[in-house]
Amino acid sequence: MNSTWNETWALLEKANKQLNEYLELKDENKLKRFVDSWRKILTKAEKIDLYFQPNLLPIERELPFKSERFAELWTRWKEYLQQEHGRLMSDRAELSALELLTKELANGNEEQACFILVHAMSGGAKNFYLVTKAQTHEPEKVEVDERF
Repeated sequence: MNSTWNETWALLEKANKQLNEYLELKDENKLKRFVDSWRKILTKAEKIDLYFQPNLLPIERELPFKSERFAELWTRWKEYLQQEHGRLMSDRAELSALELLTKELANGNEEQACFILVHAMSGGAKNFYLVTKAQTHEPEKVEVDERF
């Protein structure tokens, strides 16, 4: 995809230069070159579009728990991923994440699933993980020498 983007960017730069030249001189030959470049850009853009909008049918999903709290936390999780890690969840990724969270990690327990979501977000995680009891204890206090 990187090479496709680089080719597209080079075409954009070329078309921009040709458009500026045309606007300065209004030369018919330069207009034709610009139109040719523009058509190449459109062709490349259509190819790039396939990466972002594949021809897949969307997957409908229902939240595994019906409570408002879980729905709010799930929405917060998706927004958190986008804001903190620049990740948008596709419908397939979302369905898989819900299955992992609820069936594998929380064993169908809504309270545990909510805890895992909050714990992952508060720790800056990109993924869910099983939270053990040892991870939920307060850290031991460290004595600080006040002379420093």
